[in-house]
Amino acid sequence: VVSTQSTGSSGINAEYGKQWYQRRVRGFRPCTVWFCDLLLGIQYSDSARSQWIMFVSLSFVTLFVIIVPSCGASETLIRFTALQFTQEPTSFIQFRPDFSRSKHAISVCGWIKSLGSSGYPTVLHYGHHELTLLDNGRWTCILGSCTHMNRKFSVSKGTWYHACVVWSSSSSSQYGILNYYVNGELLGTLPTRSGRLLKTGGELTLGNWGGDNYINHEFGGQIFYLNVYAKAISAGEVRRMVTNGMCANMIVDANEDARILKWEEILEQSRNGAVTDVDLTESCLSSLLSQVIRKLNAGAKVKELETKVKAAENKLSETADELTETRQKLEDVTEDLSRKNGELNECRRRPESLYTTVTKD
Repeated sequence: VVSTQSTGSSGINAEYGKQWYQRRVRGFRPCTVWFCDLLLGIQYSDSARSQWIMFVSLSFVTLFVIIVPSCGASETLIRFTALQFTQEPTSFIQFRPDFSRSKHAISVCGWIKSLGSSGYPTVLHYGHHELTLLDNGRWTCILGSCTHMNRKFSVSKGTWYHACVVWSSSSSSQYGILNYYVNGELLGTLPTRSGRLLKTGGELTLGNWGGDNYINHEFGGQIFYLNVYAKAISAGEVRRMVTNGMCANMIVDANEDARILKWEEILEQSRNGAVTDVDLTESCLSSLLSQVIRKLNAGAKVKELETKVKAAENKLSETADELTETRQKLEDVTEDLSRKNGELNECRRRPESLYTTVTKD
């Protein structure tokens, strides 16, 4: 799953394997997304079909994400790699991304693990206060305006959490608005001036405010699957990111078309100071398999419930048939009783007729 170096062992031509992978496996990306989408999200009314699709999906991902890269490919579809920043001013990544599509709306979402202790641990800073995200929620800035969220921020140190900053230049109030989410929960909002657009062409810094000249802004933590989107991601989409979990979002990103800065691109940027990779492969695979097992178990429970519902429906149908039969019998008895009542009344009238005849005689 992680980047694998070619060894050429087991009689496999490493260079040929690499070329085959680059030509073929990358072409399967849409299929992988489709399969994983089924695997991790879509539910079917037919539980047996759902379980079969999950099995095929898991087999597909295992083959083309794990096995094929190990056969000589130096690049992989998915790299479950986080970045570790130290508690030093020189530990950061800085480059100029293309944010030309994000003048009117932008979202920055990713997973963060707090490890540092500086006063202003900066996860991300762009331009001249155009966009800033701090680890402890102390400052979240957009277009030069900042809001304080640390009173509501309650994530303990050493714990992975999901953060998402969403801004749009227009809203129902005709003002721009910034929303700050932690683990899918909206912690606060910040209005921005009407008509103000995000400036492009600025420098983006990860791990510090703007370089090694900024003391007390060192991040000193870990970042995983942080992406920038040229859209205002909805609250529902943010919650789904959290519900899907760290690793599942990396396999299938529902906002792929809007990703203007991808985590895969960040991993390839040049680094300053001690910025190292953290391999999350084992934990991610364990998490993904756990999700599959939970869904399979849920599918089995759904199947069991469907069986019980079907049995109840059959019982209800049998009861309805019995009720119809009972009603018919009741109608027959009522009709017979009515006929007997008529005969009884006829018998009662006969003695009166005989008495009248004898009297006349």
